[in-house]
Amino acid sequence: MAFQYDQKTISAVDTEKNIRIRGSTKFYDIADEFFFVYKSPNLEFEFSATELREKRSLLVNGQLVESLVATACFIVEPSIRKGLTNALRGETIDQKNYEDIKNDVVVGMFTLSTRGGKLLSTVPDYRVEFVKKP
Repeated sequence: MAFQYDQKTISAVDTEKNIRIRGSTKFYDIADEFFFVYKSPNLEFEFSATELREKRSLLVNGQLVESLVATACFIVEPSIRKGLTNALRGETIDQKNYEDIKNDVVVGMFTLSTRGGKLLSTVPDYRVEFVKKP
């Protein structure tokens, strides 16, 4: 099973792998960077992402309205590695497990950012990518 959007907890959940991705509740005084929590039964860490917003014409109540909408999520890859290193207390993680976690983060963030696909009706080209810096 893939990630599903849980509206009650505002998170992306993969019940098969028992993974949840949600926004962090910690306060960070960093503009334009958002923080998220990856949680599985044996691992929990924070990572960050930024968002690209573009002006788009939307049909609202029968009228075209220009609005800034999120069109992409950029996950800061070094924040995943740092979060994993902290969570594992310096132990190393093999490359395959790291790639599996990165894949789960991408799919989970797509689900979370698009609210389970609801956003795709207004932004069908929404994308999630990794970046080295915000």
